[in-house]
Amino acid sequence: MIEVRNLKKNFGPNPVLNGVSFGIEKGESLVIIGRSGSGKSVLLKHLIGLLKPDAGQVLIEGEDITVMNERELLRVRYRFGMVFQGAALFDSMNVAENVGFAFRRDRRLTQKEIAHKVSESLEMVDLPGTEHKNPSELSGGMRKRVGLARAIVYEPEIVL
Repeated sequence: MIEVRNLKKNFGPNPVLNGVSFGIEKGESLVIIGRSGSGKSVLLKHLIGLLKPDAGQVLIEGEDITVMNERELLRVRYRFGMVFQGAALFDSMNVAENVGFAFRRDRRLTQKEIAHKVSESLEMVDLPGTEHKNPSELSGGMRKRVGLARAIVYEPEIVL
C-alpha cells in the first residue's frame, strides 16, 4: 500500500533523510521514532506529497506521488487522515465543529448526516457527549482524542 524507496532530502547542506526505505501493507502499523530534528515530520510530509524529495520515490498503491502535480496529489490525499502533533484544534470552534471540519466544503452531506458521523467518531475515541465543549474545556489527552476523531471521521484508508 505504501512503499518508500531510497528517499533523500536535504535542507541546504543539511541531510535530513538519507536513503530511507520501507513498505507498509494494508492492515499493518508502523511507528516512526527519533530525536527532535531527526526527520520524522519531514518523512510524513513526503508521504502526502507536501514535500518533494531530492531523490527516491514514495508509492501509494503503486503510484509514485513524487512526480504528481497538485491536482493529482489531491486525489491521493483524500485517502489520508492526519493526526497533528498537539492535536492542532481550532480554539474558536467547539469539538463538533473541529471534528466535522473536513465536511465544511463538502456539500454532499446534510448537517444531520455530519452530526451523526461526528457523534460516531467521538464515540470511537471514548468522548461521547463532548460535541459542544470548547478545546479549552478539555484535558490534553481529550484534545488528542478529538484530533484523532477528526482524522477518522471521513473514514480514510490511511491514518498518519
